[in-house]
Amino acid sequence: MARTCQRYLQRLLIRRLFMLYWHIRREEYAAMSDCRGSANPPQSTKVVEAVADELDVDPTDLEIPLTEVIDSDALDALLKGQDRSSSIRFSYYGYQVVVKGNGQVVLTENT
Repeated sequence: MARTCQRYLQRLLIRRLFMLYWHIRREEYAAMSDCRGSANPPQSTKVVEAVADELDVDPTDLEIPLTEVIDSDALDALLKGQDRSSSIRFSYYGYQVVVKGNGQVVLTENT
């Protein structure tokens, strides 16, 4: 009887651990696909990628985070659903950055 109870508890524990593992993996996958896998990443992501591309570095290697220059959540929210002619300008890493309502990011070197 004790052996049967022990097996039952082992199986129950294994099932619970398996369910927890897949729940965590599903959450990680959803978080990754929100930014990387989507056809339209947030404007803030596009800015960081464009600047990193111009500097020929990996986006994670940029020493100054975009959030120290502009509120990235506000940038994304302002341009979401705006008419396509709207734009936002700011300086970042020695570039004049123009983020247009149509999703285009334009960099011009500051002089």
